Amino acid sequence: MIERLGFGNLKNLVDVDIVGLSPLSLFVGPNGSGKTTILQGVYFLSESLGRGPEEVFKHNFALDKLVNRKKQEAPIMLGCYTDEAMVRIDLFKRGTMLNGNQIGTSNWMINVDIEAASQGEYGTSESQVLEIQRDFGASLFLSLKASVLSKPAYSSELVPSLSGSGANLGTVLAFMALNHRDRFETLLGYLQRIVPSFRDLKFIRKPLYRRETELIRFGNEGVKRETNRKYVGTALLLDFDHVQGIEASGCSEGTLLALGLLTAVLQPAAPKRLLIDDLEHGFHPLAQKAILDILRDIGKGVPKVQIFATTHSPYLLNAATPDEVWMVGIGQDGETKIGQLTQHVDYRRWSDEMHPGEMWGMFGEGWIVSTSPSEWTRRVNK
Repeated sequence: MIERLGFGNLKNLVDVDIVGLSPLSLFVGPNGSGKTTILQGVYFLSESLGRGPEEVFKHNFALDKLVNRKKQEAPIMLGCYTDEAMVRIDLFKRGTMLNGNQIGTSNWMINVDIEAASQGEYGTSESQVLEIQRDFGASLFLSLKASVLSKPAYSSELVPSLSGSGANLGTVLAFMALNHRDRFETLLGYLQRIVPSFRDLKFIRKPLYRRETELIRFGNEGVKRETNRKYVGTALLLDFDHVQGIEASGCSEGTLLALGLLTAVLQPAAPKRLLIDDLEHGFHPLAQKAILDILRDIGKGVPKVQIFATTHSPYLLNAATPDEVWMVGIGQDGETKIGQLTQHVDYRRWSDEMHPGEMWGMFGEGWIVSTSPSEWTRRVNK
């Protein structure tokens, strides 16, 4: 589990150190304060270890947009830490100096550093470094869309997986129903807690068309042609208390988003980390509490799934524990500041009287950016 994150020069995360992360961590703050950038930073780290940093950052123009606009020549730093290991990625602009030598033949140069903790379970051999990489694993950045979730799905994967937008939902659920019945039944039970009128989920086969490019050869010559290829996909039917066999496209957005979220975290190819922007989107306040309780339960299971999410909902925060809540603010210099709710100077005074969402409403985020550096250091190290 990632217990500490560090970012440097990543958009407005100029110098950020987040210490004491939980299996479930919620980031709350105003728009444009850097909450989503935190999720992006975790995604870049995990994907760099899973697919390789060159693959993740192969488009140099994207890095030019990620670097802080006031410090275009400074490197971007991404770091994450556990009890067992530290992973750090530095992205240098062409022509910068590293250990006295000029580096970079393209716009950016990437340096990856993986170190095992001296008392950790990992060593320093190549195979053990690979084990560290596997433990950090890939992350799934969820930005579910009801229009995508409701479509019939087709997959050629042996073990289908849900995409960040919700594509492949039907094939993933059908695979779970056939091959991982216990997970499928658990998912149905969780969905009923979020949508009390839900009763059952069924599958039907439907045609779908995919735009593909095919190569037509004439002797030694080849011509590419766009074509719509027909496949047979899997569509969903949902049963509710007073109506049965409703196609997914006829269900409410909240029901589909809940089904997609539960599938993302319970699917056989579940990620090590789930990154969710605006977790409360589409959900009733009571459903928000149920979702948080369910995610916390799943996060404690085996294999463990660590969840990072952003929110603007006091109802969601009221279902959280104070150590799961992180306040995000932005100072007059445009730099992001982050603090745990428990680090507020009046937290102990009000902790027995108020829920985290109520404390957020009373404290706001101004205390994060107004606290002096020395006082902030004292609280973080307390």
